Amino acid sequence: MKKGLIRTFVKLLVAALLVNMAAFPALAVEIPGYEGGIKSEVEYAEILFITGEPVLLKGKVTVSQGRMKDGKRQDRISYSLYSDDRTVSLSRSITLEIRVQEMRDKRQVTTTAEIVRSSETVSVKKDRASQERYTLKNYNLSASTVTDVTPAVDYYTLVMRGRKIYDVNGGQGTVTVEMTGSGVGYDHSWGATETRRQLFLISAERRADAKKGTEAYEWTGRVEAEVSCSRTREISYVANEPRLISFKGGYMEVVKEESVAGYYYDLPRFDKNGMPGSGRNRGTEKISLALTPVNRMASIPKVLDLTGHWAQADAEKLLALGIIKGDGNYFWPGIAEKGSPLR
Repeated sequence: MKKGLIRTFVKLLVAALLVNMAAFPALAVEIPGYEGGIKSEVEYAEILFITGEPVLLKGKVTVSQGRMKDGKRQDRISYSLYSDDRTVSLSRSITLEIRVQEMRDKRQVTTTAEIVRSSETVSVKKDRASQERYTLKNYNLSASTVTDVTPAVDYYTLVMRGRKIYDVNGGQGTVTVEMTGSGVGYDHSWGATETRRQLFLISAERRADAKKGTEAYEWTGRVEAEVSCSRTREISYVANEPRLISFKGGYMEVVKEESVAGYYYDLPRFDKNGMPGSGRNRGTEKISLALTPVNRMASIPKVLDLTGHWAQADAEKLLALGIIKGDGNYFWPGIAEKGSPLR
């Protein structure tokens, strides 16, 4: 008899989870833009390589999502970043056109992103009297995502390709960055993860400067970046002192998020005059940011017919989270929910 009740309860639980999945919307993660950076709720960070040396930049990023119309919208991403010593600053603004196409017969969604407008300026202070300025002249980007929508989990894959061209000091040189990459991810009610792998190929040309007495030179670099963002939802029981409060305890939902970015770089090694030499500067960098955990107390299940029942703890958790519904102050253990295929 008990085995039959267990099977009935498990079937009821599975059916309730599928029917009431809206009680817990999917935990989507967000990696803003395609620059190889990561963010938390208060900070954004990325490593800049166009100067020929790795420079950690931190600051704020603002994502403004446009309104969807005829299957497309325009999103704007703004960055304001600085190095720790404030010698390097970056200001960037990107407008992306996002196109979304739903294939309902296949339960798939395709999303494409292309650059509409872009601007970027990087300022590098060399000393009190001089600085270098990198100004974005051209930015081409194409990214595409396909999502397989399943009853419990959405899986997606991403491909991207881009090209940036910077002017250096108003005609003294150029820096070109070629980017290719891919990514995979999933999201469901209890967690979400996205991982991107990107390759940046950098080529720089500097013209001779008679005033400074510098010769023309060129250099190339290679950066491999891996960015990962994960979000989880956990449920725990918080006990109270029964004598001092009207209920013994409740369930608490905790949402956590962490982002990690790792970089391998192969760059030139510069001499004391700022000229690239024969050696190479190779190394790795890693940055991470964590979201402050978000806590939310679930409702208090007050049912009169679960005390001492073998499934009391599990049933009370499902009732508290709103995954299954009770009937007033009664749960009716062992009896299928109204509308369930088990009735």
